[in-house]
Amino acid sequence: MQDAVLYYVCGDTCKNLEVELSAVRRVDNWATAEVRAKPAGRVQGAHVLLHRVHGDWTFVDAWSSLAGLTCADVARQMRVPERTLHELQIC
Repeated sequence: MQDAVLYYVCGDTCKNLEVELSAVRRVDNWATAEVRAKPAGRVQGAHVLLHRVHGDWTFVDAWSSLAGLTCADVARQMRVPERTLHELQIC
């Protein structure tokens, strides 16, 4: 999962960047986690959503706040089933 976040942030050229995932929750082929980057500020958000496709995790989105959006709006924006967001306790 860390590799998916690293690849999103800096592609194949990550140097001196670490990401730490905590509070990981999984439902089917989806996962969410709190993320912290070292050095700080490289990941645009405090939370990430990941999707496993053919055994590999891929980055979907990062956010710090859902800013009052409804779960249906978030699901449309992230292109994720709303039920999955509820099960992951995102909204």
